Amino acid sequence: MANMKKCKHCNEQVEKDAKVCPKCGGKLGKPIWPIILIAVIAVVLIAVIVGVCVAVLSKPKEDPNEIVLVEHHKSDKSSQYAMYIEGQIKNNKDTPFSFVQVSFTTFDAEGKKIGTCIDLTYDLEAGGTWDFKATCIDKPDKIDHYELKEIKRW
Repeated sequence: MANMKKCKHCNEQVEKDAKVCPKCGGKLGKPIWPIILIAVIAVVLIAVIVGVCVAVLSKPKEDPNEIVLVEHHKSDKSSQYAMYIEGQIKNNKDTPFSFVQVSFTTFDAEGKKIGTCIDLTYDLEAGGTWDFKATCIDKPDKIDHYELKEIKRW
């Protein structure tokens, strides 16, 4: 009896190694679909992990010195309707950028964020400079100070 098990179809005692019940003819082997399902999930999971790793590792590293803000200042041409931040950005790479955007965040006297000043250009050549004029559409009399937010490029 130690080498026996119950048939899952008819509850008759059959040998452990039996593939088919001699009484009812029911199959006694383990179902294969759970193994296939686990294998498919594992393959999909591995493919996703590999895809994410390739995407992260293939992204080029940005060098903070490849493009630099040479100087900036509040423009003398600011009016009661808009303030401008003028300055110069230099491309230190030996290849051009097809797009460059500079943005500044503006703050009031209490340090609360008011808004953003932006300017952009296309086709900044290798080693070239760009004289920007970022427009701030917030009321200039409310702006106390500003900070460089970012320089986007590609």
